[in-house]
Amino acid sequence: MNNLSVIIKGIFIILISFSAMVFYESCCGIPDFPYYEIESMEVLVENPQVAINDTLKMFMTEQKYKYLNEVSSPFSKAYAWQCESNGHSGSKYKYTEFKITSDKAVDDLHPAGTNLNDLFLLLPYQQKAFPLSQITNLDSVAKLVSGGGTEFGMSKKPTANSELEFLIYFKNSNDHEITVKTPLIRWN
Repeated sequence: MNNLSVIIKGIFIILISFSAMVFYESCCGIPDFPYYEIESMEVLVENPQVAINDTLKMFMTEQKYKYLNEVSSPFSKAYAWQCESNGHSGSKYKYTEFKITSDKAVDDLHPAGTNLNDLFLLLPYQQKAFPLSQITNLDSVAKLVSGGGTEFGMSKKPTANSELEFLIYFKNSNDHEITVKTPLIRWN
């Protein structure tokens, strides 16, 4: 009977020690950074030589992220008994601006540097395309585009110039700005 109580005490001590170790690692071990902020992006153009009746299609890729704590404090919030990966809660700051411009005039109504969102369509996978200019929630569009989860494109051929480079501009509520330049695109 005495040996049985020693064995039970030993098992109990092992279980308590294991639980304490797991709790310590989940609370005080490697800090968790639940949010991210996008540092840089690259735009991919499906075909930089666009035929007259084709749609110019682009999407964003190869992003660099900066992982952020939930609050600005020297101590990160403890997530006991969880093993979340960095950035699991998404972007910390909402996007407040998203616009596409070009280095040259597209037509008489769109000189160089003006907002071209009204000429571009969001092309979600297996869904109906809709104009970027009609979207009221810029944050959701910017997240879709920056996440590489959807294409966007321009079906109208420019009338003023047949060779253009586009600038895609994002800005979030933390005033962090990202500008991505496309390669030279030619309409035949």
